[in-house]
Amino acid sequence: MKIKSHPIAWIVRPEDGTIFDEQAFEVRIEDEGGGAFLEVKSYADDAKAGEIGIDDDCWPALKATIEAAFKVVAEIDKDTGEKP
Repeated sequence: MKIKSHPIAWIVRPEDGTIFDEQAFEVRIEDEGGGAFLEVKSYADDAKAGEIGIDDDCWPALKATIEAAFKVVAEIDKDTGEKP
């Protein structure tokens, strides 16, 4: 049996902030049985369920992280045959 590993979570945060900084985002690969997908979570204290606020200065890093995560999703889908 071959074993493979994949990153499934990333934190996008200010350089001087912690991983749970109020301006941080978590990008996570999830799978509830129908194939892998992404969830993006804001750590802002005032974040409402289902909503995130994105400042223009953090957008490039968040976008790059989301794109990298989708590449991992595509690799997982290819390996598992979940999606054509």
